[in-house]
Amino acid sequence: VRIGTSGTARHTVSATDDGMDEPRGSVTVTLETGAGYGFGTANSATVAVRDDDPTVVSLRRTGSGPVREGGKAAFTVTLGRALAAGETIVAPLSVSGTGVTTADWRLTSISGTGVSLLDSFAAAPKVRFSGAGAQTATLELTALRDGTPEASETLTVALGTDRAFDAPDLGTNVGGGADPHGTDRSFDLTVSAEPHGLVFDKTNVHWNESDGCTDLPQNNWRARRDLIAMNAPGPSYRVRLASPPTDIVDIDILDPQDRFAWGNRNGTLYRVFAGNGYRGIGTKEPRPDLRFTPQNWDRWQTVRTRVVCGDHSREAVPLIHRFNQPSGRTRAYYGRYGETWTVHVHVKDSKPPIEVLDLPAPWTQISLAEGAHRDFRIRISDEILPDGSNKRLAVDVAAWGRGRPVSVGRRDGTARPCGTLSDCMVFTPSSREQWVRLRGDSDGDSTLFIRALGLRGWGDSYSWEMRWPVKVRGVCSRTRPVRDAIVRKVPGVSHCSGVTPAHLEAITGKLDFLGVGISSLQADDFDGLTGLTELNLNRNSLTELPTGIFDDLTALRILRLLSDNLTAGPAGIFDELAELEDLYLNLNRLSTLPAGIFDRNTKLTWLGLNNNRFASLPEGVFARLQDFGGRYFGQFLANNPGAPFSPTTNAGADQPVSTGAEVTLSGTATGPWGENVLWEWTQVDGPASTTAITGGVTLTGADSAMASFTAPATPATLHFRLTATPHTLVHPSTRNRRLGIARGHDWVTVIVGAGSGAPPVQVPETAVSGLQITAVDDTSASVTWDAVDRATSYAVLWEALPDDPQGSAVADGESVTGTSATIQHDATEPMTLTVTVAPEYIDGNGDIQRLDGLAATATLAVGPGAGDGTGIADSVGADTEAARAAAVAACVSDDLKATTERYYDLNSGKAPKYGRNWFRVMVAFGMRTPGQWARGGDAAPYTAAEARTSQGVWNGWKPFAKALECIETEMASQPEQAQEPETPPGPEVTVSG
Repeated sequence: VRIGTSGTARHTVSATDDGMDEPRGSVTVTLETGAGYGFGTANSATVAVRDDDPTVVSLRRTGSGPVREGGKAAFTVTLGRALAAGETIVAPLSVSGTGVTTADWRLTSISGTGVSLLDSFAAAPKVRFSGAGAQTATLELTALRDGTPEASETLTVALGTDRAFDAPDLGTNVGGGADPHGTDRSFDLTVSAEPHGLVFDKTNVHWNESDGCTDLPQNNWRARRDLIAMNAPGPSYRVRLASPPTDIVDIDILDPQDRFAWGNRNGTLYRVFAGNGYRGIGTKEPRPDLRFTPQNWDRWQTVRTRVVCGDHSREAVPLIHRFNQPSGRTRAYYGRYGETWTVHVHVKDSKPPIEVLDLPAPWTQISLAEGAHRDFRIRISDEILPDGSNKRLAVDVAAWGRGRPVSVGRRDGTARPCGTLSDCMVFTPSSREQWVRLRGDSDGDSTLFIRALGLRGWGDSYSWEMRWPVKVRGVCSRTRPVRDAIVRKVPGVSHCSGVTPAHLEAITGKLDFLGVGISSLQADDFDGLTGLTELNLNRNSLTELPTGIFDDLTALRILRLLSDNLTAGPAGIFDELAELEDLYLNLNRLSTLPAGIFDRNTKLTWLGLNNNRFASLPEGVFARLQDFGGRYFGQFLANNPGAPFSPTTNAGADQPVSTGAEVTLSGTATGPWGENVLWEWTQVDGPASTTAITGGVTLTGADSAMASFTAPATPATLHFRLTATPHTLVHPSTRNRRLGIARGHDWVTVIVGAGSGAPPVQVPETAVSGLQITAVDDTSASVTWDAVDRATSYAVLWEALPDDPQGSAVADGESVTGTSATIQHDATEPMTLTVTVAPEYIDGNGDIQRLDGLAATATLAVGPGAGDGTGIADSVGADTEAARAAAVAACVSDDLKATTERYYDLNSGKAPKYGRNWFRVMVAFGMRTPGQWARGGDAAPYTAAEARTSQGVWNGWKPFAKALECIETEMASQPEQAQEPETPPGPEVTVSG
């Protein structure tokens, strides 16, 4: 400040509005000591600065997802800055929702410096921040249990409105006040309905009689079959309530099948014994089996059962758990009295008294073809018929059904259904096992009964029974086209009722159902056709196949299921087709295959899976298939989303080794072929290179998964390529794309001279991507690209035509360590700038290696008046392809594409021009590219004029001619794309490096 020998000087301090929330401050101006003047009463002045920018308050939940009644959700309320001493902000909140009251929730404070919660039980609580460091409050919202059954509800927790924040009575004293955040100001919390009822640790309890059982008097046979209840080791389970009640809740355990002795029998009451001791043996007036209170509702209570030694012919005993309202008490558990839950107790006899062998489990349906039979055995244990006794057991084996479609008796024909006891099958200690024959006599349903009716010499009867439903289907019950085809195959038979099992076995050769409109098949449609060698089901509407449908076709060699709309195949569907050689599953809608579906079809030499929806295939699904023996196109996988399919090949980690060391290369392969692949190790001239070198190391075992060699005596960097070829791929590589199969490749680098203790060399494996050139001005351009994993630097190569560049920020061929570069091309007229970027790495000798095989190239028109100023790699031809794609979408239906694919498949093996014509139609329809045609001749898109000419020969060309004409019209009507001006010729430029 300059002032005369007398007078006054004024100094102005201006506060700048910076738009930033901050505490109050001040500006102090002080006169410092100097020569020629002194101070009066004051040598300083202070100006207070009060901030007028509001503090932003945000609210955000810290977790996610719904909570149940009684559950908690944490959230934070955060200020935009920490408060200073003396500052206070009060943030209003709201908790709302349809039908929500303050009885539904409780709000508490968990943590926060200088934080307190106000009006926490009101619908509009508040959070108070006060003092130095106050900034974040962590709060917790609890969804209260209200004891009322109700649907889920949603609570909305939000900051107050702008107006609520501005209320003068809040107590906020910061300069600019406080405002709620624009977006982070609320969240919704879904409160799920409270789970009610019982929770079990298991609902199926298993017990072996050999692990413990209780004997009862032998004259009480009904009790011998019961599970009894006592406090002793036996099958047990635990139970508790799913949520707290408001009062006592009692549970009764019932047995609707009377497998427990619930009444007073011979003076003893046998019950389930519950862990709380409310019920036990000898109780005359049973109290509740289980009792829960508001205090112990979540504690497990154990229910123990005890098995009675003897027969347990039923597979499982259900125990019913029922809510029972306590006498004189309110309905304490959400009005659920009378509701039930079931636990099944499964008991396995240590020695079943009666066994039925060679049949499925009781109550499982038995299927029989008309005229066929099934033999099985009945075996009685020595518990029922002890050795040396004179006991005999009479067993009735019978079948009942309308029209008696099934007959049954002893296999030798001597037994009849039991009209009297003497007609039954009789078992003795010397004949405990006997054979029975079940025969299907006519089409219909029946039930097989096996009943033990009488036990002589014991003093009591023995009651036991099992049942099986039996289905007998004649030829007349088969799917109509199948039935009619079978009748046509049987000489001298004009009606399905005349076809016998012997006729079915005599049918050989082929059954043809091409395009007959079958939409479904039955599991036994082909039963008995054990001599059939070919089955054609092409071009039907079979979306699925029943399990076991092909099980009887043991001689089948060719199975055609082409173009059937199949979406899935059951596991094991082809397991019994051991002679199968050709399998056609192409042109369906299959998206997955069961693991091991072809494991038992080891004679397959033709497998068609093309034109499905496979994005991936199960591991090893083709591993057990044999080589396809040179058959042309033996395995189709093309035109699937995941094609071409190839083994996932791993050549192992890069290896640093010492000079002269023995080196082992170890490869693996996974994927549809498993490790059933052909191996090939090749030394190449660089990482990811396909060029083999001559004069390299000598590889031992180059055709196996593990190869070895002796490292050179001098340091070197060696590169090896591992190729895994699917063992079913026996065709030239030019046809791989059409097959949908590819070889798998991987590379490994061996650094010789680095020593085994040196860190492995990190060699980039992915190509440069995202390369883009942008014009900075008329004389320079900026180049950027995405980083490549493991690259230590990048080589930037560029050239400008027609003139040589005059100086550059990055010299031609020089390395840069970042992912950008600036090129000074000094163009005075329009030019084309071409830039190539290649990743580099440092090898074991410390030398920089450039990977040209992983490089990317982009171009840009530069100079005065050039283009839009941006160049991106690989953009040539996109406009034409986009125009064709739009035209195809407007003109060609999916059905017409599928028909084209089918005609191509049918004609590809004929004279070359037939297959090529349909291939060219697929090119026109955007289903193929000309480069995929590898059989010679032009593969340009088929034209409408050609299709109309073909229509004169075959009228079937009409829809294709119409679609092609539509495509050509659509493409012609689209506006032409602006063409880049031709680059004027320039002098030849040679770029080194």
